[in-house]
Amino acid sequence: MRIKRQIDAIIKELEKEIRWYYLFNDFEVIITELEPGDEQNKHLHKKISEIYYVISGEVEFHFEKDYSIEKLILKKGDLILFEPGEIHNLKNISNNRAVTITFKKINESSDYSDIFKTDKFK
Repeated sequence: MRIKRQIDAIIKELEKEIRWYYLFNDFEVIITELEPGDEQNKHLHKKISEIYYVISGEVEFHFEKDYSIEKLILKKGDLILFEPGEIHNLKNISNNRAVTITFKKINESSDYSDIFKTDKFK
């Protein structure tokens, strides 16, 4: 078992955003609080997959698909996966603070979904 407490997190405070980074050897978890209207910069990762899960608020994700910009609104309980090389960003479109959890993992080109489905024992 590995545990990280909030006191262990690296905190980054931006103008309209606070992030708590929980870094492990093989993945990273980021809690982000975005003020209304806050928009992150477009970015991509060469080796990292990112899963965003919306805890509260409405978040508009922008991403490139077939050489055009697509928009998708996610609400509480929704999640989205970006694979390496996919350009994306997000914006809080709610009137209140939005909170997301981001899971980052180094992408290995194998499909391990069967392991996730079966690797649980009582």
